Amino acid sequence: MAIVEARFTSHSIAYISRLLEGSIQGTAPNISISPKIRPLVDALYQVLAGGSVTVSATGAITVSPGLPAVFNELKDMEQKCTDDINKTNATVGYSYVMEF
Repeated sequence: MAIVEARFTSHSIAYISRLLEGSIQGTAPNISISPKIRPLVDALYQVLAGGSVTVSATGAITVSPGLPAVFNELKDMEQKCTDDINKTNATVGYSYVMEF
């Protein structure tokens, strides 16, 4: 895995936070990706894996798969991230939030 430098502004943090608000369901320590956006998240993983996605005006999503190894790596990373968030919040006994 590569190390990527990312410089965030207050606007980019607000944007990412807003995206996450609509993407996560549940409360700590039981959060997960919302099933409402699961197809979109999986489609994004396919694009990041080298595939492509087409969305029609009616909202139908057509996915051309990318590399399975990359797709599976992203799914594994998501699961580890979610597990870590839930474990941390269960350990401290309250909703632990990091403010930027």
